[in-house]
Amino acid sequence: MKFLIVWLVVLFVPFFSKASSSCSEIPAIDLGKIRNQGDKGWCFAHAAADLIGYAFKDELRGQQVSATHLALKYARKYSPWSPYQDGGFIRLAIRRGTQDGVCLADMDDRLMNGGPSSDLSAKLDYLDELWSAQNKNDWKRYDELLRTAISKGSILSTIPQATLLQTLRQASRAQAASRVADLLCRHNGQFQVLHRKINKTSYVTKATIGGNGTLFHIIDGELSFRNPVGIDFYSAFLMEDTLKKDGRHAATLIGRRTNPKTGECEYLLRNSWGESCGLRGFFCNEGRFDKGNIWVPKALLQKFIYAMTIIEKK
Repeated sequence: MKFLIVWLVVLFVPFFSKASSSCSEIPAIDLGKIRNQGDKGWCFAHAAADLIGYAFKDELRGQQVSATHLALKYARKYSPWSPYQDGGFIRLAIRRGTQDGVCLADMDDRLMNGGPSSDLSAKLDYLDELWSAQNKNDWKRYDELLRTAISKGSILSTIPQATLLQTLRQASRAQAASRVADLLCRHNGQFQVLHRKINKTSYVTKATIGGNGTLFHIIDGELSFRNPVGIDFYSAFLMEDTLKKDGRHAATLIGRRTNPKTGECEYLLRNSWGESCGLRGFFCNEGRFDKGNIWVPKALLQKFIYAMTIIEKK
């Protein structure tokens, strides 16, 4: 019903008022601690985890959803030939999480804070090597890998070794990381089945609705209803002064304002690159960057956004 109202606004407001061209403030929606995808291109999973966490915030008691768990489940379903593949679709990650249950983000913190490496890719490579050792019956190497991980405080130390070995034996190489993530999540009490059914996930592209004007009417309507919007866009402009449509990326829009200095309409983009800036100077200065959130001029977003995803509110 609410999405129908937004569409009616999209269709009729431009004809009867000037509200569609306004840029009144929409305070930022709080989605919790800023995310950091590290060296993995799992931005889509971080955006999906934020949308799920917000839509089910009462059921999850305000706890964040694990993006790593979502990404691995996504790969097991949609790209089993490449389980650590970068890139994906927000809407499909949402589907996996809301159908099968989610893991809480505490698992991500424990995963990253212990073990033989601080890089997520290296941790996944380690699990792959552990799987290979047991598959080859190379028990000397297997024990060596496991002892090293446990000595460095890996979350694997929380699982009975017999249970871990059984999980690896029952998994294919492509499934190993996802199966172990499920095991870690459940064994550490982080797994959460979502009992309430999701209303609907809407995926809208610029091409299907006739351009950016309508797309931004929908975005404005959702933000006005206090509903975050996942977006797919070309992100090269965040790193360098360019208008090239390079670097596919996903993030979440959570607010809107008129820049007090420039008068530009800007949207608050919640990124997944951590709290340090690491962007080109334009975004690190002039009050545009705040601990991982970036104020991006609407004019730039209009050039580079090509799709949006929302979980409809009741």
